[in-house]
Amino acid sequence: ACERAKIIKDNPVNLIKENLGELINTGVKTYQPVVNADETVMCFMQNQKFYDAIMISYKKDGQWTTPTNISPQIGSDGDMMPTAFSADGTELLLVQRTNSSNGNIFYSKKNDVFWGKAEKLGRNINTMSDEDHASFSCDGKSIIFSSARKGGEGELDLYISNRLPDNTWGSASNLGPKINTEKSETSAFLTAKD
Repeated sequence: ACERAKIIKDNPVNLIKENLGELINTGVKTYQPVVNADETVMCFMQNQKFYDAIMISYKKDGQWTTPTNISPQIGSDGDMMPTAFSADGTELLLVQRTNSSNGNIFYSKKNDVFWGKAEKLGRNINTMSDEDHASFSCDGKSIIFSSARKGGEGELDLYISNRLPDNTWGSASNLGPKINTEKSETSAFLTAKD
């Protein structure tokens, strides 16, 4: 860790921080943001009086719109969190935590107006073990997700599953020892090649 810290210190990354304004940052706990590929749709968690809500905002004319609580549309009572959008911002992956802390991955799709009720992805994705995070490939034909299922390299491993013609997800393949270690790998994202 110390050696990596030295490398990071010697190779700083220039970042520009910009507050998203009072419409997004209202003074209550706001966390877990995800954006689509062209950064025109943003989903995040916001602490409400009795639960944590899934909020969504759209960028119009360079400004974020007033966030809308989509928890009722998706069917979350505060137990789901967004993990990734499809590139066009019409599909959303979420993780749901159960009482035993094991996560399951859910999917919601937006029609013209509303987000559909989140549906648990099938057994090729969700197991009796912890599924912790998922993200779409740039073309939406695959998802990469983390799972603690048996047969992996370590604790949480990264797996890939391809979308089938019937819009379900195929068998998951472990990304192997070049990616996965004996520790946990999670929160992977893919970006488009330049």
